[in-house]
Order: sequence, then structure tokens, then C-alpha cells
Amino acid sequence: MHPGPAGPGAIRPLAVDPEKADAERGRALDAEKCADCHAGDGAGRKRSHPVWGGRSYNRGAGLANTPQLAAWLNKVAMPLDDPHLTEPETLDVAACVNAHGRPAFKLEEHLPPAAELGEYNAAADAPGR
Repeated sequence: MHPGPAGPGAIRPLAVDPEKADAERGRALDAEKCADCHAGDGAGRKRSHPVWGGRSYNRGAGLANTPQLAAWLNKVAMPLDDPHLTEPETLDVAACVNAHGRPAFKLEEHLPPAAELGEYNAAADAPGR
């Protein structure tokens, strides 16, 4: 199960060559092992996140990097409560997932107003303050 937030680099890369990723093999694995939770169209279900399409993570997210997504799938959580895919299988599933469309990353949508650029803006009422 997902252990909670972790910093960058907390999940080590897989020991498989990312060049060997095969989205077609991944498509078959996705249909067999992932679609029950994430839907055949990748849109997700009530209790699972979308993995592609307009509501999924954007192209600027770390998981949009196929080797990074594969490592997360293999080392953290998928399939939920029964992570049993091999490293090559997770690489193939990640290639399949990332071959689909997803939202663009638009940096300007994530920046504060121009007048506040460079200003530390953490919530003053954060725990421990």
C-alpha cells in the first residue's frame, strides 16, 4: 500500500533498461491487471485515479516520465495491496499509460500573481506555527 509522501529520489529506479519498454505488452497487462480499478479508458473509477486523459496527471508531472512511473508502480503500490508485477511488466504498463494523452503543463497556471513572485507564501497557520 502507498506509504505516504516521500521526497524526490525516494523510489530507486528499476534495474531494467527503459529502452526495452513495450507499450503493446503494457496494453495487454493494463487490460488484465489495471482496468478493473482504473477503467479500460484510463478515466479512473470512484475509488481510483484516472491514469490518462484530461483528468490525469499532466505532462510536467514526474510520473509522465516512464521509468519513474514504472519504479513507482513496482515499488510502491500497484496493483493496490498486491504489488506483484515484475520490473519489466511495470515498465511496459508505464509505457502504455504514458503513451496516452494527458493535460499539458502550463507553468503560468501554477505561479503566484506577478506581485507575489519571490515571496515566501507558506500558510501562516501551518501546523506547529
